[in-house]
Amino acid sequence: ADFDDRYQSIMNPAALTAMYEVRPAYLAAALDEIDSQHGGMQQYLAEKMGLDESCLKHLQQLYLES
Repeated sequence: ADFDDRYQSIMNPAALTAMYEVRPAYLAAALDEIDSQHGGMQQYLAEKMGLDESCLKHLQQLYLES
């Protein structure tokens, strides 16, 4: 069974939809919080996620188009 089937009986369908969606306002709020709390995405990834420069470059190669 997928997530909806398992949790629809105990969670509001509107709440499930909100969890699945990527709304621009949600993404902007998350990025704003990262900026205000950590000084930007690079600092967040280094400090909170423990990713060094070589790891970040490797991830960029894997997931970003050149």
